[in-house]
Amino acid sequence: MFDKDQRQIKGNIRLKVMVNILADGMGNASKIYSGKKIKKMIEDLKTKGWTFAYIGTDYDIENFADSITIRHKMYFHKSDSGVSEMFKKEKLAKMKYYKNMAQIKMTEDYYDEDKNNKGNQTN
Repeated sequence: MFDKDQRQIKGNIRLKVMVNILADGMGNASKIYSGKKIKKMIEDLKTKGWTFAYIGTDYDIENFADSITIRHKMYFHKSDSGVSEMFKKEKLAKMKYYKNMAQIKMTEDYYDEDKNNKGNQTN
């Protein structure tokens, strides 16, 4: 009986995976995977419950993240203080993400306070 119950439980579990991509520039661009292939992989994994975030500096991270269908994005300044601030913000964003997952609630962009607070306002 226990084995059967375990199989039923395992079949009903929906795993959530969060992938954070941290880039300090475009200098290490892949020679194996094109932007098109990466976009396709991300789109496929998102249908399976994966969430992607892109954190970058020294280039237009907004357009790059959009081009590979990543909606959670954050820019940081390439300095000691910029990196420190980025990790603080990233830690808070993860905590918010985990809390939302526990409540089965997704935010539009968990790095952007303005976007997240729009849905919480009362008129």
